[in-house]
Amino acid sequence: MQSPSNNAPSRKPHTEAFLQLTIRNQQFDLAYQAISRCHKTAGLKPKSMMLLGASGAGKSTLLHLYRKAFPDAELEDRTLRPILYISLPSRVTVNDILSGLLEACGDPEPQKGTARSLLNRLYGLTKSLGVQLIIIDEIQHVLPEHTHRRTQEAADMIKSIMDRSLIPFVLAGLPHGNRILTDTVKGKHSEDQLIRRFNASVQLKPPALGSNAWKNLMAVYQKTIGVPCINLSSDEMLKRFYLASNGLHGFIANVLEHSLESTDGNEQICITHLSEAFDVSSCADLIENPFKMSLPQVERALALRANV
Repeated sequence: MQSPSNNAPSRKPHTEAFLQLTIRNQQFDLAYQAISRCHKTAGLKPKSMMLLGASGAGKSTLLHLYRKAFPDAELEDRTLRPILYISLPSRVTVNDILSGLLEACGDPEPQKGTARSLLNRLYGLTKSLGVQLIIIDEIQHVLPEHTHRRTQEAADMIKSIMDRSLIPFVLAGLPHGNRILTDTVKGKHSEDQLIRRFNASVQLKPPALGSNAWKNLMAVYQKTIGVPCINLSSDEMLKRFYLASNGLHGFIANVLEHSLESTDGNEQICITHLSEAFDVSSCADLIENPFKMSLPQVERALALRANV
């Protein structure tokens, strides 16, 4: 008798094959190289960086790919964990960040103790694990709405960890997350400023409509989708997809994923599939369906967006 889990629904094979691919472009590769430059400073005058971008720009995909290149290694006497990664919840405190890092290190009681004791345990565990790089995602959650105090506390904590452990950080998040650097400069001597310990921030920005980068990106999706598909890089589809996604990877992939699920892997994806996919995608709550609109309507909507 089969267990209930064996009857669980699953995506179609051609959808899973598409989702396992990483869509890369020049901007993605340059950001990957920037993380590598940061990583190689571990152990001697570490230099950290910020990775910024709108939701759906590809930050999570990039970080996942980089972490995958440096997996844990099991030795006879211990585990090596080259990269420590946490993603912050909303309204996070400095102690929450420390507890998250300790949990990622495998600490059995990551929330137990004062801030000082949490820090001391973190120093010991990162040394034992051979941590070379610390990635904190959703860094904008350390930014309070009405006071800079929490921002300063987080900046001081990161600076303290860098100075003592010689481990660089990658802080990833929405564009306004860079306030952890800019809002903590005033009133600080230059040697105490977190920004001095950082390389230039890297922003993942969507390509502009009409640019070669946008056309090339959709051509890459055309090549990697793996099934017959309407020409995604035609002038018409470039406009429809740009209105649907604003050029952001996450929204493009979401529409294509649902389109793939509605086909058998042999029939061609057409505008009807894209329209139905948009209606169940994360984009549907934001704008009218660009795959149902006439092309002049799409063009007017794009012009209005450009003038906002």
